Amino acid sequence: MIKNKASFYKSLFFALEGLYVCIKTQLHMRVHIVAAVLAISMALMLKIQRIEWICLWGVIFLVLITESINTAIESTVDLLTKEFHPRAKVAKDVAAAAVLLASILAVIVGSLVLYNPLMTYIKGV
Repeated sequence: MIKNKASFYKSLFFALEGLYVCIKTQLHMRVHIVAAVLAISMALMLKIQRIEWICLWGVIFLVLITESINTAIESTVDLLTKEFHPRAKVAKDVAAAAVLLASILAVIVGSLVLYNPLMTYIKGV
């Protein structure tokens, strides 16, 4: 049970504002969203199974989440230091690596989920 609805809605608003800022300011977030829309469109066309949808949505959200966290880390590091610092570089590079790993996983899962239905669709055309 929500004790304070106003506080809940304020928190929800701030979260949506953060998502908006991430989409508006981060090219890679927009690229990930375009890739997600393409994968979802293909999955709809190919009529994939429920478990495949779960896998697809899981990796899509994993990539979007890691990109959001990467943006937060980069913004925080930029706020804390304007000059080059090796540990700041490590923080930013490791956060970017997390997005890269999530993206690689998404490509692997997307390929595994969509390959057979796509081949079946192509043979049937």
